[in-house]
Amino acid sequence: MTVQLKIQRLTDVEMPNKAHTTDAGIDFYLPKELNYIIQNGKGINIEAFKDGDVVRTAIAIYPHESVLLPMGIKTEFGKEYGLFFVNRSGMATKKHLFRGACLVDSAYRGQLFVNLTNVSNEKQYLQPGEKLIQAMLLPIPEVQITEAEVDVNTDRGEGGFGSTNNK
Repeated sequence: MTVQLKIQRLTDVEMPNKAHTTDAGIDFYLPKELNYIIQNGKGINIEAFKDGDVVRTAIAIYPHESVLLPMGIKTEFGKEYGLFFVNRSGMATKKHLFRGACLVDSAYRGQLFVNLTNVSNEKQYLQPGEKLIQAMLLPIPEVQITEAEVDVNTDRGEGGFGSTNNK
């Protein structure tokens, strides 16, 4: 099954793509222009840092701080889908940058943003054009919500956090 995800670029940004046809996630990138990121983002700090022998200018995310990064794109997809952003494993494990709330509803037509929080005790840097996050376009079932008594007679029952195998 093929589903269409329309992308409108608002600035110079690489088109989202899958690195491999078997990948579950679609890779999304930061815009290539720092000025665009500064003008459209929130909590953006720009600093020079040394990368080996080269001095680079990048977005600095301080320990335990969050930024709202503009993606430089708008999307359109069918009403039966939602676009869910998930952490890239390298971004999470190497840079300790984790995404906040990142669910895009089908009717939203504004620019996409990604909220990232630095959960480390060290400043982290992001370069313009860098691969930032992954997304999955997932089917959203139509849900009928009803008020009713909930059956608690299951293997787990009302056991809370850490209750598995503690019976």
